[in-house]
Amino acid sequence: MGRNEKKYPIILDTGTSRSIIVEQAHVLTHNLPVYSNNTSFGLCYLPELNIGKATLSNLPGLYLKQKTSPNPLELFIPREKKVIVGLEALMKFKYIMFDNPEKEVEFSNSDLFEPKELSLWTRYSFEIEQDSRGNAFLFVKVPIAGKEITLQLDTGNGKGLAITEDSWAKMPNRIKNIQLIEGQDWYPYIGKLTCKRGIIPQVELGEITVSDALVSIYPDDSPLIQDCQGLLGMQYFQDTTIVLDFERNLMWVKNALKKA
Repeated sequence: MGRNEKKYPIILDTGTSRSIIVEQAHVLTHNLPVYSNNTSFGLCYLPELNIGKATLSNLPGLYLKQKTSPNPLELFIPREKKVIVGLEALMKFKYIMFDNPEKEVEFSNSDLFEPKELSLWTRYSFEIEQDSRGNAFLFVKVPIAGKEITLQLDTGNGKGLAITEDSWAKMPNRIKNIQLIEGQDWYPYIGKLTCKRGIIPQVELGEITVSDALVSIYPDDSPLIQDCQGLLGMQYFQDTTIVLDFERNLMWVKNALKKA
């Protein structure tokens, strides 16, 4: 990050609309210019961010302030200095490949994604939309258990499927015969949200089969799910590879059932 190069954990998060989110410690360590300063966050400027061999330049950033803790012992617990790279920054690449079995990520600044064996991949179109405040969201249409549904893709989310009660009611009965328990899921910047949670033993997402698929069902007016039918996290892709092709607005999913 910048000239004083240090290594930090990075989250590639299509569920975050901002370009970059950093901790206050990054601002102080790297002397990043600050443009506004509110009670809980501020705006800063990152001249350069290196992710492996890929480089992002001239980035506006949101930084989160260190909160004071009522427990003095908690002040001595080091905070993870992670960097969240959001959708606005990820869209600067031609494509990004998430090879989840190998735990690798590939970026391309110039080349289009061209699969070596087209038959091993399925393509799904996606749209990037902005709300009235300029926040960007990536919506992808995918078939879940044969039912096409529009979901916000959240690559920074290790959970499975978050879906509205109305959308869940319209899903095929063969996947709804599961035990649901009352619970709460926690999401950054929103907090704890009440939902019903369950595990689907097996469910088809297009041409792949997801085992032990996590599902959380939220009220239709939940602040988590707006302007779409649900949210899709990376648990459904943990055993395969996906590619976000920003040049052609396509999500490519490797078909685990069609290995050569």
